[in-house]
Amino acid sequence: MPRRLADLLQEKLGTKATPFFNRLGVTNVGLTPTRIFANDANRFAWIFINLSANAIYLLTDPTVSASKGILAGANGGFLSALWEEDFELVSNEWWCVASGAASNLLAYEITSAGA
Repeated sequence: MPRRLADLLQEKLGTKATPFFNRLGVTNVGLTPTRIFANDANRFAWIFINLSANAIYLLTDPTVSASKGILAGANGGFLSALWEEDFELVSNEWWCVASGAASNLLAYEITSAGA
């Protein structure tokens, strides 16, 4: 009999998982560094998708810039982090900045919801 994904996650992680879209309420970024993921020791994974025509750069520091950040290319570029591969980097606070104003983004994360 097929098993529900929620049950598989509960079995693998030992806790329920809760998804969030743009949990900090940030849906676009401009030329000023903006925090997109808060520090959260209960986060399993996140994915960041650049929905704009501008380049967006990410870093675990508010000094993020085009010369000091990881590029999420225009029109669908993305970055992701998973606890099994990226370890505690997943739980860090993340910031982003764009090469142009009002650059739309999607910040998706999955956290522990407790037992």
